[in-house]
Amino acid sequence: MESKEFFEILGLARRAGKLVHGHDAVLRNFHRGRLLIISLDYSRRESSYFRRQALKRNVPVIFTGTKERFADMLGIPPTGVLLVVNKNFAQKLLEIFKGK
Repeated sequence: MESKEFFEILGLARRAGKLVHGHDAVLRNFHRGRLLIISLDYSRRESSYFRRQALKRNVPVIFTGTKERFADMLGIPPTGVLLVVNKNFAQKLLEIFKGK
């Protein structure tokens, strides 16, 4: 289970315009990516594809949450993939995730 702090930081990133969500938007913005977050209920095929894209670009990947949880906590449509495009938000999220 993700911590409340994890979603608070994600929410801040979204409000600051530093969080991209959805398949197509993430693909368009991968060049700006600092952290990729994939939901645990995202399709295996799509998860593998995004993971490979992240590895090519040296973007860290976190597998956590569900599409519905992302939607509920962030006020976005259900989506299985999020891309953080700010270095500071990405570092903080990684610290929180690794510390759990």
